[in-house]
Amino acid sequence: MKALQLLDELILDPSPAERPVVNQNFKDLNPLLFGYEACRKGHEPARFARGYYLIHYVESGKGVYYLEDKTYPVTAGQIFIIRPADVVKYAADIETPWSYIWIGFNGE
Repeated sequence: MKALQLLDELILDPSPAERPVVNQNFKDLNPLLFGYEACRKGHEPARFARGYYLIHYVESGKGVYYLEDKTYPVTAGQIFIIRPADVVKYAADIETPWSYIWIGFNGE
């Protein structure tokens, strides 16, 4: 219930782009952080490997997700997943940039 309350607050006031989750050290699925972003046209986060899983759900707009030598167009209503150690690139469309919510987690 508390996590849903925090997510509601984040969506209603998206100014802080990222919020940490209290690490409970759950073994199976351990949420670490979550956030919301309404991207600028062509917005592209830096490429680097993360030490956790990261799921993005695209609420509106569109963009592109690049993994290894493949390109995947992503539109509203779709998700993309970044696995630990994957070095990926993703970018908002230059005409219709996406907005998305995301959650980072680890587990066994």
